[in-house]
Amino acid sequence: TFKLREKMPIGVMVTLRGERMYAFLDQLNSVVLPRLRDFRGLNPRSFDKSGNYSIGIADHSVFPEISYEDSGHVHGLQITLVTSTNDVTAARALLLGLGVPLAKEAN
Repeated sequence: TFKLREKMPIGVMVTLRGERMYAFLDQLNSVVLPRLRDFRGLNPRSFDKSGNYSIGIADHSVFPEISYEDSGHVHGLQITLVTSTNDVTAARALLLGLGVPLAKEAN
């Protein structure tokens, strides 16, 4: 029912650390997120109980390295920023310090 066959690619997961992680985070903050339609900051409530933050992007073409012509389809992606803290407040402060544009929480 899913139209999948053996040896068909269905997904990818990548873990970035060190310089590649910082380069990706810099590009995400300065290039990718501002290209999102009607972007007013990331949801400040997307933290899990372990202090990790998840971002969902519906269209991969916001990354300038990827062209629609090369992929042929629009693909979504999920980005999870894993922190070493178990405290959501500390994780929020860390991400703000790294330049992640979290929106102001509405009271």
